[in-house]
Amino acid sequence: MTKKSRYIRIAVFAILAVALICFIFSHSAKPATESAEDSIGFVDSFGGFGLDIDIITLTNIVRKLAHFAEYFALGAVVAGLLDCFNRKLIYASPIFALIVALIDEFAIQAATPGRSPEWRDIGIDLAGALCAMIAADLILRLLRRKKEKKK
Repeated sequence: MTKKSRYIRIAVFAILAVALICFIFSHSAKPATESAEDSIGFVDSFGGFGLDIDIITLTNIVRKLAHFAEYFALGAVVAGLLDCFNRKLIYASPIFALIVALIDEFAIQAATPGRSPEWRDIGIDLAGALCAMIAADLILRLLRRKKEKKK
């Protein structure tokens, strides 16, 4: 990898990480009523996904899946960024995501009307980041093997 392409890769991953953190924090800063309306609107737009579950339960499931997905994306982007510096640093990506989750829950949501920090959400966030790290590790190993075979 050339120096220029490495710097471009670092910049892209860093910008994506900042954008994801801003996205996560902006959703956490919404008051509980507005956040609930967004979730219910999302579930309604998909017709309840064709499931025979009450809207509150389904909305809760969607909200928890959103936590997982947001932090999966963050974990993957941070793993990609850290890989630019050292291959073994990708294993620190869940720690970074955990720090973001703690700030999200205990600084932002704790200060938002109707919202409160939940340890369960932090666990879901960490699970998303851990899954992303595992996926990134597998993908990077496969790519490196493929590259070595070409040589």
